[in-house]
Amino acid sequence: MKVYLVWGFLGAGKTTLINYLLSTGFFQQKKVVILENESGSESVDGTMLQSYQYTVVDIKGGCVCCTLRLTLVETLQKIEQEYHPDMVWMEASGLASLEDLKSIPGLALDGVISVLDVMQYRFLMKLNPVFYRRQFYFSSIVFLTKTDNIDVELVEDIVKDLWSFQPSLYIVRDYEELRHIDWQTFEKIWKEQQMLFLPAIRNQRIPQFETHTFYLKTPVDWDFWENDFVRLNNLFGGDIIRAKGILTDSQGVSRKYDFADGCMESKEFPNVHTDGKNFLSIWWNSSVKHSPDSWLSFFLNAQELSCSVTELELKNESLCEFLNFDLSMLTPDLTDILYRLKREALAVCNPRLGVRFVTGNKIDKSHLKVGGISFQPSYIITKTLQNADFYILMVSTVGKELDSWIEAKKESGDVVEAFIADGIGSALAEEIVAYGQKKIEKLLQQWGLNASNAYSPGYCDWNVSEQKMFFSLLPSAFCDIQLTDSCLMLPIKSVSSLIGAGMKIQKKAYGCAICKNKNCYKRRK
Repeated sequence: MKVYLVWGFLGAGKTTLINYLLSTGFFQQKKVVILENESGSESVDGTMLQSYQYTVVDIKGGCVCCTLRLTLVETLQKIEQEYHPDMVWMEASGLASLEDLKSIPGLALDGVISVLDVMQYRFLMKLNPVFYRRQFYFSSIVFLTKTDNIDVELVEDIVKDLWSFQPSLYIVRDYEELRHIDWQTFEKIWKEQQMLFLPAIRNQRIPQFETHTFYLKTPVDWDFWENDFVRLNNLFGGDIIRAKGILTDSQGVSRKYDFADGCMESKEFPNVHTDGKNFLSIWWNSSVKHSPDSWLSFFLNAQELSCSVTELELKNESLCEFLNFDLSMLTPDLTDILYRLKREALAVCNPRLGVRFVTGNKIDKSHLKVGGISFQPSYIITKTLQNADFYILMVSTVGKELDSWIEAKKESGDVVEAFIADGIGSALAEEIVAYGQKKIEKLLQQWGLNASNAYSPGYCDWNVSEQKMFFSLLPSAFCDIQLTDSCLMLPIKSVSSLIGAGMKIQKKAYGCAICKNKNCYKRRK
């Protein structure tokens, strides 16, 4: 059994090269097993190669050059015993060290191919030139990829630089060259390269990258994947250098999404089975100030934020204003009732707060596209949110326990207590919204972004019926909030809000001077 190693940085095109090589006539006559090493917790490339009917074995969750090095030799032995292949093609993780791989005891390699994306070469030389030059030094053959994307002169400059520290390195500039070179020639090159002596500098430290795999549990915002991933990555600092994942639509069609060199590509996989999992793995340089998984997580999944009664600021003055009471004119008996009911309400209130980031843009003066859905929130709201780089869906509730407490007060027959209890519930609901806005503003500040005020269906002539579209972008019963057929939220003291976010967005006052809706809850002041 021969073992061929394919090495290359994240997104260099290793899987594409393996698929190309194995589709040639020479390999179609051989029994081949592909060993996929993925540093993430899901093997996107392994899934892709399986869709082409190749035999694939996965080693996930780390690099075979370090954390999984003891697993590698054992896995190769099991492959030989179980499959009896003519050859194994091993695709190393994009974060692996070729130098460390070749030093693994018991690992015998019959050849090493390195894949170099010419678009990444300047980045790699800036990241750690000594480390990556040593990797290419250890290579038998280097395949250049994406050479069509840069000038020929720049490709030749890269070739000259590679030859400057490895004059005997065999470089393939184009896959088409494979049609003119038989595989025996490649094997001869490999054997000649195996005895190379590496002088001078000791092994360099592997550049440190972080990786995270997301599992999507929220309705997919397809605009985010197809059109906005690159733009939003740049908006948040451009720290994600590699991303890949698989999504399956409502018709059961799976697509691979692949982000590298600042571009997102997608490809349909008709024969892929992911067991219902939609996922995305990302990689970033560990030295960045803010880990990109934090902002990305809000786009991929709706998330519940911490919120407790002790964090809410339900001041007596604000409560009286909400109830249209004059605090200075309250009788002692009414004051006692007010304060007692407030204590009771705070004791049973179980606030819940959740958000999700979605893509969007202005369609016309009265329509916004949010999460791929056209909303008509009115001219006033559209104008206020038209400069947003993306939108935030926020839902909040006082909890079903407080709803039940309010209902019990209404059933008691005490009109005053029922009125005050209902007002306290509404005031708490508003306080949770205000708390959520502050939390979102603080979150966005770390990326230099701003947030608008929160706007809800029912405000400023935004038709409440669009609640159905709003909640279609969130998981079912998110934050334990249900939407009835008549678009009533349960618990009743719940609020749904749309917030604009971005570089140019501004937090403007609510438009009560313009809007004539006399029943709007914002008119309480």
